[in-house]
Amino acid sequence: GDTTPTVQFINKRKGIDLRFLKIDGYGNAQAGATFTLYTSDALDADPVAEATSAAGSTTEDQDGNLVLAMGTVLFEKIPFGVYYMKETDVPDGYVNALKTDGDGKPIANVYIVLVGEDALTIPKDKSGTIWAENDVLGAITSDDIKKQVDKYKEDYNLDDSQQYAVFLLDSDTKKAVTTPDIAKYGIMNISVAERKVILNKEKGTAGTAGNYEPLEGATFEVLRYDRTLVTSTDINGETTTTFTSGASGVYFLDDLPLGTYYIHEKTAPSGYSAEKWWTLTVNESGAPELSGPTGKEPGTSES
Repeated sequence: GDTTPTVQFINKRKGIDLRFLKIDGYGNAQAGATFTLYTSDALDADPVAEATSAAGSTTEDQDGNLVLAMGTVLFEKIPFGVYYMKETDVPDGYVNALKTDGDGKPIANVYIVLVGEDALTIPKDKSGTIWAENDVLGAITSDDIKKQVDKYKEDYNLDDSQQYAVFLLDSDTKKAVTTPDIAKYGIMNISVAERKVILNKEKGTAGTAGNYEPLEGATFEVLRYDRTLVTSTDINGETTTTFTSGASGVYFLDDLPLGTYYIHEKTAPSGYSAEKWWTLTVNESGAPELSGPTGKEPGTSES
């Protein structure tokens, strides 16, 4: 008998190219770091893709092929969806970890990667409520996502169809966090080489060299280049990210990995002004170098 012809439409969405920067503790682009994408946060399924941070510059070679900028990680044609990412090959002399376990071993950072408009829309349940606080994106807002999308669009000249965002998962809570701002700073590796650093607060008479005395009661934060907070023990032996100067003026005494840090004075004793910033550089040789203070965060235009 007669048959009715049918037409089948298959919607094949093109994947999105994902780019971000890989840096060291000084903020310098770093080549040779390999990242792997997975569909599960268990990181035990077959990998979706792998990419290694480039060692080239943004030019075209003689065959017209794009050579990526130093430190750029490029995942090509990744389908829309939600992925989890881990640095599976870390350059020698570095770790990709902000925290350690009970035995002092680094806990490798894991990232959540949102690809495409659907993945970037903060999901809501049937009542219209944003994801519960115990879900992986519970603390992430639509503004947080838009900030990343806009930054990637600006840096890599992307159109509205090429949207993605990358967030670190806190190793304790397993939830996405907004610091570090990966779109702005990239993903940072931490050096395994360390130097002893002693930071102290002093008062003195302006114009009188060397006439300094300890100043007690000022509070500080120590931030890495990517603005993640350094955790250490304070003068009372407590683990914290806020350090208070004692009677000797000392507020921080610990080993720090090689890199650039920012010292933020949050509060000052009565009669003194706070909200100052210093830049601390910890090099492989020589004493750590401290410059400042300034009234604004380094690298920002806000006063």
